[in-house]
Amino acid sequence: MIPWRSRQQFKYFFLVSTLLLIAGVAGLFFYANTPGSCSDGTQNNGELGVDCGGSCARLCPFQVSDVVSYWARAFPVREGVADAVALLSNPNFNAGARKLSYSFKLYDANNVLSGERAGTTFINPGERFVVYESGIRVGSGTEAPQRAFFDFRAKDIPWETAVAAAESELLARDTRFEPAREGGAPKVVTTLVNRALVDADGIEVVALLYGAEENVIDASKTTVSSLAAGEAKTITLLLSPGFSGTPARIDIFPRRNMFD
Repeated sequence: MIPWRSRQQFKYFFLVSTLLLIAGVAGLFFYANTPGSCSDGTQNNGELGVDCGGSCARLCPFQVSDVVSYWARAFPVREGVADAVALLSNPNFNAGARKLSYSFKLYDANNVLSGERAGTTFINPGERFVVYESGIRVGSGTEAPQRAFFDFRAKDIPWETAVAAAESELLARDTRFEPAREGGAPKVVTTLVNRALVDADGIEVVALLYGAEENVIDASKTTVSSLAAGEAKTITLLLSPGFSGTPARIDIFPRRNMFD
């Protein structure tokens, strides 16, 4: 005959084992039947890659073309301070990104790092745009920046499906250059027009000035807090006090974040 204590221990062991088995089966059932998400680190739920494509808002790297970086320049503002500018283009008319992380590195004539700046911006679909960083502390004299490098991690761009407007909603017209007057600085004056049916907020406006040989000789940036639908507003972009001469051409790049 099995002792009473042994029978009780067997019953307890059987009960605990049964409960653990039920919990395990239930856990497997819920895990197998839980719908996949776009942040679970697994390719599921119709995704084209891990947490990208298909049902996910984020696109996979193979679904988009790389951002094109044309050039980067550094412009002295005053002793020990410079601005940095880069021209880029998004060839994807059906994709953009809420965030692009980048860095400028400025080097002197001896290829020694003179100044640097990191920042973030956005990428609208099908957009040709300018990244502008002002007031970068740099070396002076022989250590002043001579070259600028613009760097960003293309593989880390969080691309999303987005559709570019058939026609740019922001238009710059009647652009002109005004040389410096006594006690002032040279400037670019332009009229910004919002052709969209909705108000535009947080507008960045960059002016690029080109010389006779089509090289960029200066740049300037300003912001417009708000522009009502159909509104036109005259804005001024101040240039470096030391800028001289007359530009052969001026390009204006207005933009706002289409994801906001």
